Amino acid sequence: MNKILRFILRGIVGLLVLMGLLLVAVLFLPDMDNDQDGSITTTITRSDGTTTTITTQGSATVTRWGLVEAFRQQAEEGDPEGQFKLGMSYLEGEGLSMDKTLGIEWLRKSAEQQYVEAMFTMGEAYKDGNGVIANGIKAEIWYRKAAELGDAKAQNMLGVMYINGEGLSEDRAEGLKWIRMAVDQNYDNAQYALGQVYEYGLGVPEDLVEAGIWYKKAAEQGHEGARTRLEGLSAVPE
Repeated sequence: MNKILRFILRGIVGLLVLMGLLLVAVLFLPDMDNDQDGSITTTITRSDGTTTTITTQGSATVTRWGLVEAFRQQAEEGDPEGQFKLGMSYLEGEGLSMDKTLGIEWLRKSAEQQYVEAMFTMGEAYKDGNGVIANGIKAEIWYRKAAELGDAKAQNMLGVMYINGEGLSEDRAEGLKWIRMAVDQNYDNAQYALGQVYEYGLGVPEDLVEAGIWYKKAAEQGHEGARTRLEGLSAVPE
């Protein structure tokens, strides 16, 4: 009798687990509808609020391919967000074979439409030589375009490039200007950079107290590098 009860209980537990998995699938995949023929319909929202719907067959891998094809459809229609997402898919090899040349091509199309994320990514590509030949001048151009549109990440990177003379002529006054603009947006990496400027006297008088203030602000946002430098400053004898 006990064996029969244990068998029944196992069956009930298994059924509950299956129902839980089905519930998770319903909750976390709201834009993917399984049709009776096994196909999956995916809806992608464009940057202007309109939508693209694409139907693919079968598995998670194919669904990812379907998303990329949806990005491609958006991109070919001239949507800058679709161009950016397709470019990143090629650049990182997500959902299709990696092709950095095509990735940069689509990112450039998006950036030329003033899509800020694409501008910043083009700056990163030229700084790091990712899909293009490293070129500090071109990195500066793309970072500046994004920075002038208010992107804190680009403002900070532009500032750091000028402070350190990375790929272009050192100009610490110019660098400090851009870092402060990013700091004004409460960007933790810029707060950390400003801490370094004061700790090492990069274009300003060395000031460990001021450095500590900015490291603390960044650390309070979870910046590990700032937390480490703050601990280092605390260990310095007065």
